[in-house]
Amino acid sequence: MNKKIFLFLTIFLSSGLFAQTPCDPPIYNQTDCTVAGGSWSGNQCYDCSGGGGDNDGSIELLTNATEYGVGGDDLGYPLNSFYHDVKHQSLYWASDLADAGILSGSSIAGIKLKVNQTPGMNLDSVRIAYSWTSNTSISSFDATTVVHGPANYYAGDFLPNNWVQFDFTTPVTWDGVSNLIIEYSHDNINWITGGGTYMRNVYTTRGIRGYSDSQAGHYPFNSDMDQIPDSKVASIRLVIQEAGVQPPTNLAVTGSYQQADLSWTASTSESIAHYLIYRGGSTDELDSIDAVASTVTSYSDSGLTNSTTYYYGIKTKIADNSLSAMSSPVSATPSVETPSNLSAATGSQQVTLTWDAPSGSGVDSVYIYKGITAATQAQDTVIAGSITSYTFTGLTNGTTYWFSIKYKGLDESFSATSGYSLFSTPGYTGPAWYVSSSGNNNTGDGSSTAPFATIQYAIYEAAENDTIKLKPGTFTGYGNNNINPQKDLVIMGIGGSDSVTIDVDASFNNRHYGFHFYDYTYTSLKIKGVTIVNAISPDGNGGAIKIDNAGFIEIEDCVIGPGN
Repeated sequence: MNKKIFLFLTIFLSSGLFAQTPCDPPIYNQTDCTVAGGSWSGNQCYDCSGGGGDNDGSIELLTNATEYGVGGDDLGYPLNSFYHDVKHQSLYWASDLADAGILSGSSIAGIKLKVNQTPGMNLDSVRIAYSWTSNTSISSFDATTVVHGPANYYAGDFLPNNWVQFDFTTPVTWDGVSNLIIEYSHDNINWITGGGTYMRNVYTTRGIRGYSDSQAGHYPFNSDMDQIPDSKVASIRLVIQEAGVQPPTNLAVTGSYQQADLSWTASTSESIAHYLIYRGGSTDELDSIDAVASTVTSYSDSGLTNSTTYYYGIKTKIADNSLSAMSSPVSATPSVETPSNLSAATGSQQVTLTWDAPSGSGVDSVYIYKGITAATQAQDTVIAGSITSYTFTGLTNGTTYWFSIKYKGLDESFSATSGYSLFSTPGYTGPAWYVSSSGNNNTGDGSSTAPFATIQYAIYEAAENDTIKLKPGTFTGYGNNNINPQKDLVIMGIGGSDSVTIDVDASFNNRHYGFHFYDYTYTSLKIKGVTIVNAISPDGNGGAIKIDNAGFIEIEDCVIGPGN
């Protein structure tokens, strides 16, 4: 446009001779006005009511939210020229679109922004971009796709209280569930105060405004651009191309052995004839592979190659042969299933692994890995795929071992490793616990080769109905007198009373029982094959063994005395 003509037009508009033409009632879209790529609707390019009809296919969002006009030095908002560069994103929830009556499968061909104040200068490299997201708030700029621009606009393209339309180069289709981010940006080399749109207050952080004086480079701008999260989003109208046949929604896919299983929610369209199943190696290469009846909402695709990623989409076909757009594509990578619920049980010098049986087909064998750290695990054993447990023997008690498993398929492919590497430390767990006068409570584990030193320590480690075995020798001192297990056990001397002696080593001033059973009701306690000597009762009632209302106790092949 000739600068003189532009200057005249600007003066002419600002004087009210053109823009303020009375219109009562307002007449919308009487004139289709376009200046340097910007367009808007209204009587003689001015909407007297400050609104705009939707008979042009545009639908306004968030009409119940409080509306504010920004301008002047309200930095970082759409159309504001107070800084060289502006980038603003507004997040609109799926419910905002649905509440406005927009249907899943509708195509968005452009947007309209409502001008509050004319920019203080022309705007260069204006872009409109979008993205779909599941996020419900914004804390930083989202990656977007440009669908309008870059285009240069005169300041006069943006008149107060007008809806200015930005057409998309390619319409975008809403899937009915995703939230929509709309981005406005411009990239000037100077600044003048002024300009702004109307904004809607949504009271949650669904807007973010960015600005810089060229230090952030050119679009999409770098991290030197200042960013401020905001609770306001741009007042907006979406230019909608009416939805036709609706695709199914909520398409999901799960991979298994040489197979992908699909499920979806039925289309809301009427007179559905079939659903067409599409498959390909990418979202751009989907070919029809099958059709299912209108009442079907699942499909299994078999005969696939494990470890290969397949993409799927579905179209609705109605009785007149019209097709919907493609559903949002999904992908799956078939594979041998991953072993589940791997667990370990320890024993003396052994660990037993167990896991769930495969839930599907195609498992040929189980590969078991072992190491003394998670990182040093190596293949140790291979067993048939139908087996669900394995016991490692000959391990070192007190040493921690790491284990994991994989399945190998009939096609020679491998599954992922069991959910996590499992570690286990083997140790002695009875049920026979050994005690020796030369044993050690700190380093022993109660096994025959590493016995404990005292009867009481063995009792502490033993479980109900276990057996305490005393090796030949003499047991004396702390831990070998005043014994009251308070659990049913068998306490026996190996070799009998001729081989095993419990020397209580009591004296007149240092009195102890051998065994003192009380405060517990025994049902199957047994003392067998020991000699008890030098026990002196503290109360004068019994010395070697005192039973004080303690239930059933069996004493067999024991010698009491001398010295008791």
